[in-house]
Amino acid sequence: MVEKGKFIVLEGIDNCGKTSQIDLLRDFLNEKGIQTVVSREPGGTEIGEEIRSLLLKDRKELIFPLTQALLFYASRAAFNSQVVLPNINKGVWVLSDRYYLSTEVYQGFVQGVTREILDDLHSRIVVEMNCEPDLYALIDITAQESFRRDGNLDNLGQSLVYEKQGLLFREKLRAGYLDCARSRKNVTVIDGMQDKSKVNQELTALIGGMIRQIKNI
Repeated sequence: MVEKGKFIVLEGIDNCGKTSQIDLLRDFLNEKGIQTVVSREPGGTEIGEEIRSLLLKDRKELIFPLTQALLFYASRAAFNSQVVLPNINKGVWVLSDRYYLSTEVYQGFVQGVTREILDDLHSRIVVEMNCEPDLYALIDITAQESFRRDGNLDNLGQSLVYEKQGLLFREKLRAGYLDCARSRKNVTVIDGMQDKSKVNQELTALIGGMIRQIKNI
């Protein structure tokens, strides 16, 4: 019987370094002989990438928040059914840049989509599909640091529709992420203000523990 793969998600406000850290984690796992798939949310599938382009298209006003949330979860349903489940079931570890906390923060905490609606969507698309991450890490940086890092390589080629909303918007995002982390036991907060190598050390220590646990079973 094939040992199931693990589902790992990195979150945080823009420029927190999650994309770079995912690349480092992929290399770390590959060195351990563990096959990985790197993906992102929204996206990761053909329909998901089309939804991503629609959501992040540069426009005068943000899309109505409930419409955003429904589109994100439509992409998430495809992501879970086409990327997460098939890969973990064959022993591949899935590393994702963002997942449902982004929706809870961007569309819920900041833009006002109700908890009831988001919980219902979460239940149907995450819980019922059995796609809760095995490790959910939030890389925390200040809104000011996020602005200072604008223009980094992680953002090249992206339509930065959310990033253009200003400092107050990013401060609300950070507050939302920290609020969600306090209310969810499965979220680990990592200080993203420290050196990149130290962030990586903390993440690899967490994942190393997961690997050791598997080997001891």
